[in-house]
Amino acid sequence: MIRALLLLLLCLMPVAGHAEWREASSKHFLVYSEGSEASLRNAIIRLEKFDYLLRNFAGREDVAEPVKIKVYMVPDIGTVQDLYPGSVDGVAGYYSGDVRGPITVVPREDFGGNLGMQAREVLYHELAHHFMLQYFPGTYPAWYVEGFADYYGTIDIDANNNDITLGRPNNSRYFSLRGTDWLPVETLLTATNYDDVGDRLHLLYAEGWLLVHYLGNTPERSGQLEKYLNGIAKGQTYTEAARAAFGDLDKLNSELRRYSKYNRLPALKIALKPVDLGPITVRTLSPAEDALIKHDIRIGTGIFKADIADFAAEVEAIAARYPGDPYALRLTTEAQRLAGRTDAALQSVD
Repeated sequence: MIRALLLLLLCLMPVAGHAEWREASSKHFLVYSEGSEASLRNAIIRLEKFDYLLRNFAGREDVAEPVKIKVYMVPDIGTVQDLYPGSVDGVAGYYSGDVRGPITVVPREDFGGNLGMQAREVLYHELAHHFMLQYFPGTYPAWYVEGFADYYGTIDIDANNNDITLGRPNNSRYFSLRGTDWLPVETLLTATNYDDVGDRLHLLYAEGWLLVHYLGNTPERSGQLEKYLNGIAKGQTYTEAARAAFGDLDKLNSELRRYSKYNRLPALKIALKPVDLGPITVRTLSPAEDALIKHDIRIGTGIFKADIADFAAEVEAIAARYPGDPYALRLTTEAQRLAGRTDAALQSVD
């Protein structure tokens, strides 16, 4: 009797409907999410303000992009890792400058509790990578690539007004610096790649963020970061550029170590003048787009060679539900071409 009542209750409970994917389009972005239309609009407004701020700081002209970056906001960090090649643990979000166009994949939900990262920090971090590599391509040390992205990743942007706070503490990075482990600044500045710091990659991120913050907020160190980066760009070794720009690296190490123990860091509050963000449109994806969007993300991210044949077969099976749909045919063509099935790809094109 109890089992029968439970089954009856289950039958009477409302069934959650399939969350529809939507696309928001603006001057610089295409944003995809299963969230509400209102949350999607707020997200793309913040992104346009973020882009506006970076362009102003960098003195970059504000123009509409011929190829917009695609931002995929997936439910959580687990989904991000499932979409990353090899399903690597520890990846909170990622950016890819693929030939199909730049994309970034980030979670909608915060993670890690009070000392974890906010979803918007991951989003801004990845978009800072895009901004740097899109408009200022060059050779950058690993610590600065990540430190720059983390520094601008903590920007607080209000979608309803023009209040922006720059230089907020990055709690997850701060937490990494609270232990006894420390990467000497000379090691940080002279690391030519991520492997040079071994298993202390978390410190490269944390100290990279802190050093960008310190150099940008310490008058005595004004201009030194630019000198260091220009030295590398002109062909100096990382060691030569670091010593020429910063002088005694042991002294800088002591200063940064002391800075890491501050309970409060300086932050800048900016009230921007009203910004014309341009038109923003929102649409619901077609059934074919909705069914294949994660496969589209995977093609843009990269697929291991050993997985391509199974991936192509999966795309074909899903696309077959939508005969004649241009989007489904395009994705099928790409998957077949990646799998080396040129004849099948040409048939899909026809």
